[in-house]
Amino acid sequence: MKTALVIIFLCGFSVFSAIVKNELRIGKSPLATLTVGQAMPNFTLRDPAGAETTLSKVTAEKKLVMINFWASWCAPCRLEMPGFEKLYTSKNKDGFVILAVNEDEERSKLDAYLKEKPLTFPVLLDPDSALMKQFGVRALPTTILVGGDGKILEVIEGVQEYLEYSVEANLKADPNKK
Repeated sequence: MKTALVIIFLCGFSVFSAIVKNELRIGKSPLATLTVGQAMPNFTLRDPAGAETTLSKVTAEKKLVMINFWASWCAPCRLEMPGFEKLYTSKNKDGFVILAVNEDEERSKLDAYLKEKPLTFPVLLDPDSALMKQFGVRALPTTILVGGDGKILEVIEGVQEYLEYSVEANLKADPNKK
C-alpha cells in the first residue's frame, strides 16, 4: 500500500511539474499592446547625434534585438546598464544588438549620464515618451526581445536578473535566422 501511494504521488508530481514547465515556456507579455509571438510594430527614432534608427532595418541585419526603455534617473535602469554593456560587447558579433530607448525629459541629464558612463550600443531618444505611450509601457525599465524575423520573443517589466541566459538561448534557438 505504501509503495502504491509513493508511485501515485510521484506520478502526480510529474504531471504537475510538466504543466508548470509548459506554462512558464509560453511566456506572456505584461503589455496589452505587445503580444509574444506577434510582429513587433516598426518605429524610427533618432540617436543623440540626430541619426535615425529604424527597427525593421535593424532586425533585417541581426538575429536578436533587445529594446530597453530606460531613463538616467531610474535607479534600476542604471543598475542594468553595465551588464547590458558587457552583454552587448560579448554577443554583438553573434548578431545581437541593444536599442536603448531613453525616456529622460531633460536631454542634459542623458548627455551627462552618457559622458560619465559611455555606452557602445545605440541610445535612441523618445521625444515626449511617444513610443513608450504607443506600446503601453508602464514601468522603467521595460525590455523587449525581438527575433530577426521581427517577432516579439519576450517582454519584461523591471529588472530581469537572468536576461543574459535568455539572450544566449534566443541567439542559439534558430540557426536559419540571420
